Amino acid sequence: MDKVIGKIYQTTNYDSFKRLKGNRDVRNAKKIVDSINKVGYVLSPILVNENMEVIDGQNRLDALRQLGLPVPYIIQEGIGRTECQALNINQSNWTTEQFINSYAECGEESYERLQFLVSTFKKKGFGLEGVVFMAVPGMIPRAGGATYAGIKEGTFELSEDRYELTKTRLISAIDLGFTNFKEKYEMNGRSFWGAIAYAYEHQEVDIKQLAYKIIANPHEIISVSRVADQLRYFDDIYNKGKKPQARVFMSTDFLKRKYI
Repeated sequence: MDKVIGKIYQTTNYDSFKRLKGNRDVRNAKKIVDSINKVGYVLSPILVNENMEVIDGQNRLDALRQLGLPVPYIIQEGIGRTECQALNINQSNWTTEQFINSYAECGEESYERLQFLVSTFKKKGFGLEGVVFMAVPGMIPRAGGATYAGIKEGTFELSEDRYELTKTRLISAIDLGFTNFKEKYEMNGRSFWGAIAYAYEHQEVDIKQLAYKIIANPHEIISVSRVADQLRYFDDIYNKGKKPQARVFMSTDFLKRKYI
């Protein structure tokens, strides 16, 4: 005989539920409302802890609230933000940016810094990946995509010094015209920003000279999907007119290294 391990409760007292600090904001309730109106509600209890903080099911709760329907729920004591994030870490319903906001809201300093950079610079031509690649040394996308340096897992680190350096470099990239170039010529975001981030890290590269040559010769820089290939185009244009001993081969150095 199967063992009964818990109870499903039901209520229309919507105010008894609390938002868990660090949980994402409600975003998909409308889709659930439309689905319920179309096919009816299939029993899917939300999960709360002993404090009635919602661990899983915020959107379902909001949809049922809008429709005036009773909310089925299960109480599991002793769970919180860690379990909430673990439930979503391998699912598509939480974005990387939502994980950043969650950890930042709970006072994780590295995430507070990253949240500021993302919210500030994504309005100025950088996507999330562009900011992250500039922030983390060696955080360069490989075939199959980037791991985002443990952002979802809560292990991401961004020191105060690195944060200030990243902010300076992001402002520099805007001033040098990299953002305009990327948008105007529809460059692949992962490979382009990965290559630009690597160029900033490379001590032998004059970033202003690289920017000048790229922007002055746009048709010599082709959009590609791999960072190493993008760096080869950067090498070609950067080394034009240089004596052999003064040439820098970012792509060769890049391929010698191992990245996270």
